[in-house]
Amino acid sequence: SEGSYNALHCLCLDNSSENLTAAIQILILSGIDVNAKSVGGSNALHLLCTNNSSENLTAAIRILIQSRFDVNARDNNGRNALHLLCRNNSSENLT
Repeated sequence: SEGSYNALHCLCLDNSSENLTAAIQILILSGIDVNAKSVGGSNALHLLCTNNSSENLTAAIRILIQSRFDVNARDNNGRNALHLLCRNNSSENLT
């Protein structure tokens, strides 16, 4: 439900390990709701784009998008993941 974090949210919130993409895939295969909203109406992609600038960022985004993720979903402030990605990442890893 909105207002709480599921395991995918927690993973995307603060994880820049090299195992990020594998962990996301495991959660998706286990049936986690990839479109669930957390605090502030954020979904996993919002959290990932706000809090991660690792080398795995692009691969992690790709995995979420391929899992029937609603890429146009907006948080409670009207921002979608692209807005957050552009605002919070100046990483060269976004190629």
